[in-house]
Amino acid sequence: MARTNRTERKQAKAAISAAKVASREAEKLAKRMPRSRRRSRLSLAVADADLARRAAREQLGHSPRRAARTAARATVRLQRAAAATTPRRGVSASGGARGRSGRVPTNVLAPGVPPGEIAERAKANAKLLKRHRVQAKQARGWAKKIAAGVVAQSIVVPTDAEAARVRRQRKP
Repeated sequence: MARTNRTERKQAKAAISAAKVASREAEKLAKRMPRSRRRSRLSLAVADADLARRAAREQLGHSPRRAARTAARATVRLQRAAAATTPRRGVSASGGARGRSGRVPTNVLAPGVPPGEIAERAKANAKLLKRHRVQAKQARGWAKKIAAGVVAQSIVVPTDAEAARVRRQRKP
C-alpha cells in the first residue's frame, strides 16, 4: 500500500511540475502578445492555473490522485486558453481542434485514468503550449518581414508616373 501511494505521489509531483512548466510557457506567450482582451484572458488563465497548482501541491500529501488531477486540469485549461488566443492552425473543417497526428486528443480528466497517464498527458499539454508560443512568435516574425518587404518595395519600385517619364526619356 505504501509503495502504491509513494508511486502516486511521485506521479502527482510530475503532473504538478508539468503544470508549472505550462504556466511559465503561457505567461511567456501572454507577455509577447499585444495588450488586448485576449492577452488579459490568457493572463487570468495563468493566475487561475497557478492557484490550482498551489492547491494541488497542498493536496499532494493526503490525496495524490486528486493532486494529479487538479494539476492536469490546470494544464488543460492553460492549453485551451492559449489555443483560443493564438492564431488558428490545425483546426479541422468541423471546427474541432486536432493534434499533430490528426486525431482528437483524449480527455485527460476522464474518471479512472491512472495518475501516471495523467502526468504524461499534462507534460504533453505543456509541450503543446510551448509549440503554440513558438508558432505565435514565428507568425509575428513573418508579419515583420512582410511589412519590411512592402516598405522596401515602395521605396525601390517607381510609381507609374516615374516609370512613364523614364520610358519617354529612353525613346530616341
